[in-house]
Amino acid sequence: MSVGRVGMFNFLTSADCEKFIAMHTSKVPDLLERGLLEITWVRASEESVLMFVIFETKEIGDQLFSEMSEWRKQYDFKITDTIVFDGDVIHQLRK
Repeated sequence: MSVGRVGMFNFLTSADCEKFIAMHTSKVPDLLERGLLEITWVRASEESVLMFVIFETKEIGDQLFSEMSEWRKQYDFKITDTIVFDGDVIHQLRK
């Protein structure tokens, strides 16, 4: 069963947020071949980004989320707060 995750990342400055968005949007497409089904980035504020993500399975989501957490540490993004929610995808509606 596919799993969805919603993550909110708050950065120290808008420049840190811009750097994260630019680097993240260029890195993530490689994950589409590994079980990432969908991702949407929403600019929540000048210093915050909200992401909606769907993975094929919880196990794939856990693995890819762990890899991306290491990636964030490697680039030392100035994140002040992170909130993540996840759960099984029970219904989707698209245009």
